[in-house]
Amino acid sequence: LSTTWTKYTFTFNALNSNVVNGLALFFYNVSTQTFLLSQVQLEAGTVATPFERRDYGRELIMCQRYLPVVGGANSGSYYGMGYAQSSSQANLFYPFKVAPRVPPTGISVVNVGSFGATSQASGGNGTSAGFTNASLEGCNFFLNTGASFSTGVPVYWYSNGSNGQIQFTGCEL
Repeated sequence: LSTTWTKYTFTFNALNSNVVNGLALFFYNVSTQTFLLSQVQLEAGTVATPFERRDYGRELIMCQRYLPVVGGANSGSYYGMGYAQSSSQANLFYPFKVAPRVPPTGISVVNVGSFGATSQASGGNGTSAGFTNASLEGCNFFLNTGASFSTGVPVYWYSNGSNGQIQFTGCEL
């Protein structure tokens, strides 16, 4: 069996029976029975448009519309602010860098202890978090901590490790 990758360029017939020359890179590995496709563009309808090449930055922005994420930063990175809802709960806001497809409907938190909230008088690591509401501009959520806040005081939320992540869910297709 061959274990080399092979490159093919092929033509295909469009729905309207016109022959369209399309550039597609197709790699097939016989031993692992896997293949990769590159430079393929799907079109709605019967008219093919010129191949669209998007740079990495543009593609990343388009992907961020479906799952806004915060976290993974080095310890001490500040993400936003809010206020103390109670002595141990911070009500926080995260402004989205890219407007999501639709407002998120929830959050999923990985390693909540990697986040913390602090005021001038007190601070603490996260023990749990929950969703309150969101818009296309950002999301409100709460972070329960071991702090001893004075209710209503401003708080900042931050990363105290690089392995935490908050995913704002519900924007997916």
